[in-house]
Amino acid sequence: ITILLSEVLPVKSKLDSVRRNGILISESTNNLEEKQSISNSISSLEDQLNKVESWLYERESQLKEAVNALRQFLESQKFIQSWGQRIASYLSEDSE
Repeated sequence: ITILLSEVLPVKSKLDSVRRNGILISESTNNLEEKQSISNSISSLEDQLNKVESWLYERESQLKEAVNALRQFLESQKFIQSWGQRIASYLSEDSE
């Protein structure tokens, strides 16, 4: 996820270039359909990139939560195993 997130900024830079070039093309044509097509294409690309970026940040957050939950689980497991060993040792001493 970190690698993918690091690629977002360069892609945004490319999208800015696409936007600028699209504006230049739109300004140089009199064809309204072409202007609308360019505008729609740019808007669609921006929407897609925003969705991908949002999804990546959401996924990153979920992964961090999962790692934290695993860490807490392992700490709890270690504590419970240690406690169980102490109790078992105590009980075996008590029965002798």
